[in-house]
Amino acid sequence: MQILKSGRIGVLDWPQVSRRYLDNRLRRFIQEPQSYALVTAMLLGERNQLDKNTIAVFSNTGAIHVLAVSGLHVGILIHLLYLIMGLFKFNNKIKLIVAITVGLFYALIVGAAPSIIRATLLISLILMGNYFKAYVNIYNLLSLVALIMLILNPNDFFTVSFQFSFLAILSLALFTKPIYELVEFKWKLPQMAWKLLSATLAAQILMTPMVIFYFHQFPVYFFLSCFVAIPLAYLGVVGGGIILLASFILPAGFTLFLATLIAKAVSISYELLELIGNLPFALWDQLFLSLPSLLLVAAIIFTLYAYVISKEKTYILVCNALLVLLVVDELMELAQDHKTTSMTVYDMRAGTLIDFFDGNICLTYKSDQVTPESEKYAAENNRFATHITEVKYIQNEKKFGTNNWIADGTHISHKDYKIQIIDDEVDTLNLSNNHVLIIEANLKSFPIIEEQRVVIGNKVNFKTKNLILKNCINCEIWSIKENGYYLQEFR
Repeated sequence: MQILKSGRIGVLDWPQVSRRYLDNRLRRFIQEPQSYALVTAMLLGERNQLDKNTIAVFSNTGAIHVLAVSGLHVGILIHLLYLIMGLFKFNNKIKLIVAITVGLFYALIVGAAPSIIRATLLISLILMGNYFKAYVNIYNLLSLVALIMLILNPNDFFTVSFQFSFLAILSLALFTKPIYELVEFKWKLPQMAWKLLSATLAAQILMTPMVIFYFHQFPVYFFLSCFVAIPLAYLGVVGGGIILLASFILPAGFTLFLATLIAKAVSISYELLELIGNLPFALWDQLFLSLPSLLLVAAIIFTLYAYVISKEKTYILVCNALLVLLVVDELMELAQDHKTTSMTVYDMRAGTLIDFFDGNICLTYKSDQVTPESEKYAAENNRFATHITEVKYIQNEKKFGTNNWIADGTHISHKDYKIQIIDDEVDTLNLSNNHVLIIEANLKSFPIIEEQRVVIGNKVNFKTKNLILKNCINCEIWSIKENGYYLQEFR
């Protein structure tokens, strides 16, 4: 059980308090641990109860999006609200107000992550357009939401969640209808199944290159898992909501019975996903796509789409030219030596992760908070791009290195170039002999430094950051939080 700290609860704390309260009610009635973890992840965005094997099953089957609260979950919730209000004959104005209000409160309760805010904003605009009988252009709305989010935080553009969420919606909008119209069934059930499959195939058209680029894998049987993952999302959101509602208005015994049925359905769905993940060749991994290749693949997709829409043969010629460029780029990528010497400080929400590259060998410094999953998520793409074959982890009690790097705890050097990592809170330090300072801790005081590079990590608070900005003279200062990951190459 999660226990709240004693003391007064501020107005801004209510989303977290509400989420914990609802989480505890679900925990009370869903007795099966894995079903409870899945329902809370899909309904409340609480993924800390999920074990590594469960996450791997969803990732390997292409259903990982079900575990991250997004537009799918908001859409399910609002669709359910409209169905309920339709039974009670509410007018359209009340439906709109209730849907937008509940959607906003839900987005705040589940953590107000950028992905959920984007989805809520987009769905709200679509509902308002339908209510006022205005022409709703999904591409204009998508552009408007993207513009608003980027004005609030321009660095969102470089985050994976921003790119994935907008590309998924764009892919659905572009390709679902053309794919759906390819086949027509006489019976309703096959037609509904084909509609679901069409949406899944449409989303994968733009998402597959991005998945390969970032995660270097491709789930082969995604077209099967969609028939399990989407109903599972409904089970998580609708079933979890039924359990919570029943816990307030029905006897505990009846609520427990309902929760047991829903938990069993969730468990069966997970077992089906696990079965799909265990099929032969279910996951292709160790795939690599460079950034130029990614852009070329995207250009080929849009060129083919333009040909399907317009039937202009010129697009086929353009597509062939792009294919030739793609092959040339891949051959050039394979022929490169990749004997670079560089340093990358990654943008991590928790902990510190720094790679020192020396050809195909990588020296890595990471703090205890960095899990293998977060390390893979942050660094794998960069390591693939430089063809890393061996990773060595820096240890405080051991001195070792590569041909160009020597690591001694938090002191790393490249020839005469010295780097120091400050990962513990300190009063003062003698930093004059270092060329690069990587600051991942809060400082009480700071000596005046001239003509050095200072990299400020995400763990540094506002006070320390201002202290650094005030006392560093003629320094090149890089903030990971504001500017993203830091990269420096050495000769």
